[in-house]
Amino acid sequence: MTRSSSYNAATMTVTLKESITLNSKDYGSTQSFTVANIANIDRRIFNVTDTEATIYTTGAVMGPGTYIAAKVQYIRITNLDTAKNVTLTIANENDDEMAIVLHENQKSFILISDGTTGMVDMFDAKDSAISYSLGDIKSITADCEHSDGADVELFVAETL
Repeated sequence: MTRSSSYNAATMTVTLKESITLNSKDYGSTQSFTVANIANIDRRIFNVTDTEATIYTTGAVMGPGTYIAAKVQYIRITNLDTAKNVTLTIANENDDEMAIVLHENQKSFILISDGTTGMVDMFDAKDSAISYSLGDIKSITADCEHSDGADVELFVAETL
């Protein structure tokens, strides 16, 4: 499917910064990188409760909340709540899963592709490191430790 649009793809710049001074010495660091040819941005805020909810999934065709794995270059998920933890579960096409807790106060989890293959062959989850079978990121779910929920921001950047 060829996309027709009145705007052009752009380069996205991501900057990560740590700022700390210990004993009058600056140990801070700033790292920046660019991601070329970004043509689609999806930025949404969800309220997730103690029931696991899918916030990201991949498919053959892009649609609301569904992305094409090979086109996704960058994913950021941020817990916007100031008092509640959020658990993310990331699954690949081989049904391997990993879970990570985003603690309160705007903690983030970021996935970045190599710029060419998107979220294809991104991770494997094993009990031992004997061999790997990397799989495409298939889905990301989120849930909160409280039934009244927490707000989570999803930011996804895709190429054409």
